[in-house]
Amino acid sequence: MHIHSNLNLSEYNKDQILENERSIIGFYASGNPLDKFRNVLRKTSELMISDIDSSLNNKFVTIAGRIYNTKKLYRKSDNAAMCKFTLEDMTGNVEAICFTKTYAQYKNAVNEGEIVKIRGRVITDDTGAGTSLQINVQEIETLVA
Repeated sequence: MHIHSNLNLSEYNKDQILENERSIIGFYASGNPLDKFRNVLRKTSELMISDIDSSLNNKFVTIAGRIYNTKKLYRKSDNAAMCKFTLEDMTGNVEAICFTKTYAQYKNAVNEGEIVKIRGRVITDDTGAGTSLQINVQEIETLVA
């Protein structure tokens, strides 16, 4: 018995393949979706995300990368919106938070997959489980239209 199908299956594009790799195995195996933005990110950033450590606590940095894992939050006292997201470049990723005033001013730039430059203050928290890093975002600028 021969079954004939009229399915027209198209090949995944490179970005879809990379996102599938990250969601299934937890990292990019065949490349990085930011490779095509490498020059823009390097020119725009004063340092790469992997260079951020506890020695920069409370210092302002300018970094660039791609936004993902956006999560909108609301302040308990007045229900004002803020946002948390992960910023990634070719070297790693860092948690970033936009508090209410910053988020109100820059919320149009905080979109999943957006390539941005951010200026913010490094916040480190030394706990028994290790050091966590976060960027308190002060400014966001979209880099790629």
